[in-house]
Amino acid sequence: MVERGASRAPGSRSAGAPPGRRRCGQPSDTEPPGGKEAAIDEQLGLKAVRYYQLLNRLLTREAALAYAPVTVNRLRRLHVSSSRL
Repeated sequence: MVERGASRAPGSRSAGAPPGRRRCGQPSDTEPPGGKEAAIDEQLGLKAVRYYQLLNRLLTREAALAYAPVTVNRLRRLHVSSSRL
């Protein structure tokens, strides 16, 4: 158990993701060649356009905000700032 304020060992995982998995959208040291779009296709079986359509729809749901408020708010800010360009 890690005490509050204590640092974790290098390479240790956070308690949020189940063993052997990571949260979708989180960076990885083992990204496949081709970048994010290739990772989306390989890991989720979706084309990048469809992934972003689903992600944007998900960001409008209150359940998503309740589940991961920091992530949803960050992605909402990014979406708003990119649509202003």
